[in-house]
Amino acid sequence: MKRNVAAFILAITVGLVLVRSSANAGDGIVVASVIAEPLSVTIDEPVRAIAGKPFQLSARVRNAGSEPVLAVTAELRVDAVLIGGRHPVTTLIRRINGGHEHQLSWLLCADRPGNYIAIARVLSRKDGALFEAESAAALISVKAGKRDSCPAGW
Repeated sequence: MKRNVAAFILAITVGLVLVRSSANAGDGIVVASVIAEPLSVTIDEPVRAIAGKPFQLSARVRNAGSEPVLAVTAELRVDAVLIGGRHPVTTLIRRINGGHEHQLSWLLCADRPGNYIAIARVLSRKDGALFEAESAAALISVKAGKRDSCPAGW
């Protein structure tokens, strides 16, 4: 939280830079904006599932900056009762161009009904700087099914 507040204050402080020239060429104003954190991640909601049946959880990772971000690690954090299936919980995105987004999906299964929380987190390093973002918590509502266990080998 403190880091987010510090980044926000830095963005406001540095966001608009006014430079006045005292040279004979005349006065000029330069306005610049800085995106302190180019990455964001959002889990697509609502997520509804039936116990014992695999379901898909999708998220979008956006690069709001103008430069590409490379080697983005995306991690899904879910309650222990949700079992990851065919897709690993951690995924590597090789490149997200500036102003673009990348779609992710995870295949999960819940052994029993209930309400569960999922959070997606992304991070990348560039020139020694760490870019990271975390989604808002997404609610996964799992209803009772005919069988309350995931398929064998899941």
